[in-house]
Amino acid sequence: MKNFLFFILKQVFLKFAFDKAKKKAIIIYLKTLQAARKSLLFAFIIFSFFQLMIVGFVGSIATGVWLLPIDDQHFRLLILFSAFLLMFLVPISFLMFFFSEKNWYKVSGAEKYFSTEGK
Repeated sequence: MKNFLFFILKQVFLKFAFDKAKKKAIIIYLKTLQAARKSLLFAFIIFSFFQLMIVGFVGSIATGVWLLPIDDQHFRLLILFSAFLLMFLVPISFLMFFFSEKNWYKVSGAEKYFSTEGK
């Protein structure tokens, strides 16, 4: 009888442990899925910035070529050239700042970790 009770208790605890492990695994899976979705969104944003940079660069060249002959439309084309150049410079400045190793070094806290002043 004692062995039977231990067997029953063992089965109940195993079922409880299995259910708890299953719930933890589902939570880990959902958090991983959420991280994957966020990283895909981030990749899409970076891709969009690259597309914006390409359009800005091509627009700068095309407008620069159109600016060579000085006509009545000179001022309008100068404004267009400035707009395309701005569309190129803003995303590239953002990407240069975002991917700067110096900034990541500071933001990650590695600067404090490796500093020798406090030791």
